[in-house]
Amino acid sequence: MIELKHVDKVYSNGYKALSDVSLTINDGEFVSIIGLSGAGKSTLIRCINRMHDIQAGEILVDGVDISKLKGKALREERRNIGMIFQSFNLVKRSSVYKNVLAGRVGYHNTFDTIFGIYSKEEKMLALRSLDKFGILDKAYVRADQLSGGQQQRVALARSLTQEPKLILADEPVASLDPVTTLSVMNDFTRINRMGITILANMHHVDLAKKYSSRIIGIRAGKIVFDGKPEEVTDEVCIKIYGRSLSSNEKLGNIDEVQEIPDEPAGE
Repeated sequence: MIELKHVDKVYSNGYKALSDVSLTINDGEFVSIIGLSGAGKSTLIRCINRMHDIQAGEILVDGVDISKLKGKALREERRNIGMIFQSFNLVKRSSVYKNVLAGRVGYHNTFDTIFGIYSKEEKMLALRSLDKFGILDKAYVRADQLSGGQQQRVALARSLTQEPKLILADEPVASLDPVTTLSVMNDFTRINRMGITILANMHHVDLAKKYSSRIIGIRAGKIVFDGKPEEVTDEVCIKIYGRSLSSNEKLGNIDEVQEIPDEPAGE
């Protein structure tokens, strides 16, 4: 469970990105955060894993106030929190396999990490993670030789190899084409069905409504909506965005695109 209690985040230039934010995310939920650029979506995500420090309030992950952790205690807590980025955040010149093994870095000392010392069990875990996303055949290909959708699957496999309880995703499909976007979103659904909590920033409202079990709307650093996908009406969009959304701001007719099956398929 994640609990934010009266959280404020102020950047060094004085900009207040989050203002008195309080919310609870239960285990196993798939939650999307929507809002305008600069509304505080990414800041909220990055405060949960301490990429950003907060100025007020508490952030509890399974009862532990992560905002107060330091050093080894913080590194150990971060093992439970995977992170997916829009830009994939891969080591492009390394193999897919080495990128996925990097999900185990938090379990090792610096020496092991530098020399790539991992157990047989960890190596098998990395290969199984690749297999789950249909890219096991790409294990020894350089990451920069893959398509955008394949690179995002590598990032997902890396996160799964970390064995997290929670995955934070910061605009994970913003750079992908519509068909690949739906495929990757199905991958997120597959992960969520494993019992892993998903908290994702979404640029497209229709994606959030299609895949999430819950949607949070944020505007100017404050939560202005928290409810079910079917409750996101034009009136709610006006509350979040200041206006209703036109059709050209959506991802096309996503319901007309064929669903990706539960078993992953290579691109």
